[in-house]
Amino acid sequence: MSSIQTSGTQEDAQMAVFQYVRSLMPNDVPVILAQENDVDIPKPPFVIINPGRTIRLATNSRDYSVDGQVTLEQAAQVDMQVDTYGQGGADRMGILTTLWRDEHACDWFRQNFPDMAPLYAEQRQQVQFINEAQDYEERWTADLAMQVNQRITLPLESAIYPGPVIIEDIK
Repeated sequence: MSSIQTSGTQEDAQMAVFQYVRSLMPNDVPVILAQENDVDIPKPPFVIINPGRTIRLATNSRDYSVDGQVTLEQAAQVDMQVDTYGQGGADRMGILTTLWRDEHACDWFRQNFPDMAPLYAEQRQQVQFINEAQDYEERWTADLAMQVNQRITLPLESAIYPGPVIIEDIK
């Protein structure tokens, strides 16, 4: 029996956003995938990407293949929260949200992750960040929305033809 294959997962979407953001940031600005426990954050400047919500955009579609498999596709909006920390964070966030809403990001995703596409970026805003020394530091945040075509491929259930069946009249 074949195993279930997936694409367009939450992890795939987060990795795609990570690679896009990494391509825009200077080499000396770390980009971090969040939700890591017991890991110290670096000294600013840095960028953190957190997974957000997923919203179904359409009813599933099905594609049957001749090799006995079916692929179910769900178009979904996947949101990622991106935070830029440290001096220059507002400018880095401005670059990111401007390019996310431009054909620049669409072209990049079409070449690198063709089953995903940027939709829009929420307005960037400054939020409080107090470091371990109880000092305020610059932190800017924005949600980036993208469409991800999530696919699940699995084997079709089928029965072997049992041969002719005789049906008798019921009296």
